[in-house]
This record gives sequence, C-alpha cells and structure tokens, in this order.
Amino acid sequence: MVNIAQAKYLKLKLDNVLSKERGCAFNHGEGGMRKGINSKKTGVSTKPAKNAMRTLKTPLNRKKKGALEPVRIIVKYDVGFNNHLSIRGQGGGLSWERGIALRNVAPDEWVWESQDVCEECEFKVLINDERYEVGENHKIYHGGIVQYTPQF
Repeated sequence: MVNIAQAKYLKLKLDNVLSKERGCAFNHGEGGMRKGINSKKTGVSTKPAKNAMRTLKTPLNRKKKGALEPVRIIVKYDVGFNNHLSIRGQGGGLSWERGIALRNVAPDEWVWESQDVCEECEFKVLINDERYEVGENHKIYHGGIVQYTPQF
C-alpha cells in the first residue's frame, strides 16, 4: 500500500524520467516543461505524451524471473542542523558494528534502500551513528517499505 508521500515521490521520479526521455528539463518551480538545448534539432515535443504512465510502466516492471523488490526504509525525523541519521542491523547489507548513512530527501525525511537479499532484516536508526533510538529492533522483509518516526 502506498501512502501520499510515497505517491508524490514516485510521481516526481516518473516526471523526471519522462522529461529526460523527451530531451527536456523539468522545471519543478513553475510546474511545467521547458525546451531542452537540442529540442529543435531533434524534433522533440515539449507536450506530455498520451498514456505516458502506461508506456513507461511496461519496461520498468519487467523483471528477471526470481528478482526481488528492494527494501526501503523511510524515517520521518528532524535531526537538527549538522546532524545525520544512520542505520545499523543485520541482513540486507547492514551490520551492527558499522552504520550506513541514510539519504536526506527533505528537512525531516531520511531514506535507506537496499537491493541485497533480505529474508528478514532487523535494524535500528542512530543519530550521528552514535545514539540509538529507543525500543525494540524493527523488522523488514525483502520488498517491504517501512515508514515511521523513531523515538530517541
């Protein structure tokens, strides 16, 4: 099940992919398209393609037999200026000895993704890879998406 934030994130990624395919740059500030450098030479249209979503879905959703979806963890927490969140755990490329920095995508949103096979992963989030969140370890299975706000 996809929540509103995930839907907006996926739509933004799709808009960027579509604009790159057409040779255009997507201008998020104005909410419209502008011509790319070579658009006149190549005859690329700046109008959105009909059924663009349907056309793009087909090649992206083709997977090799037995391929698994990535694991995605979305953490909603304002960690403050000059601080970062990291993740430690077991499975999916995680380790309890060394943290991996989460990618900051918004002032209070951090993301970690992994393509590594993860039958059952356990994890915890840390501030500056030093201070663990309180509570039990979180569990996630391959192809799963977890979105939560930790308590420190």
